[in-house]
Amino acid sequence: MKELDIVLNRYLDRDYAEAPESERLAFQTLLDQEDPVIWAWLLGIDTQLPDGALGDVIRKLANAG
Repeated sequence: MKELDIVLNRYLDRDYAEAPESERLAFQTLLDQEDPVIWAWLLGIDTQLPDGALGDVIRKLANAG
């Protein structure tokens, strides 16, 4: 999904290198999810976000401008 690729690549370019290790690991876990699931989380369609660092990364991606 091109739109998702844009969001994820933007995070990689801007934030990944400087992110704490826990956030980088959560982002890697996010990449293991199916695209429609990630997209639903980012759009707020599925409001039940995972707990912990993974949920934090999803919120950060969803609020990035």
